[in-house]
Amino acid sequence: MITHKPIAESLIEDIDLSIARLLERKIISEQESFILNARLYLAVHCIRNGHPESAAHVLEAFIRKVEDLVRSERLDSKEGMTLIRRLLRLLVD
Repeated sequence: MITHKPIAESLIEDIDLSIARLLERKIISEQESFILNARLYLAVHCIRNGHPESAAHVLEAFIRKVEDLVRSERLDSKEGMTLIRRLLRLLVD
C-alpha cells in the first residue's frame, strides 16, 4: 500500500550510504552513483509532494539497476535484496 506519510530521514541516509559504499568498492562508477542518487532524491521529492505513483516508477528504475548489478555478479544477491527492501520501504508501510 502506497502511503503519503513523512519519510524517515534515517532510511534515506541508509540508502544514500549504500550507494556511496558501492562506489567506494568500485561496484558502480561515479556516473552510476550520480544516477542512483538522482533517482533516490527524485523519488523522495515525488513522495513528499504527494505523487507516490511517480515515485514508484522512479524507484522501479533504481531496482532494475540493482537487479542488473546482481545478475552481472558485480553485487551479491544478499546486499542487493537489502538495498531493494530499503527502497521499497520508501513506498510501503
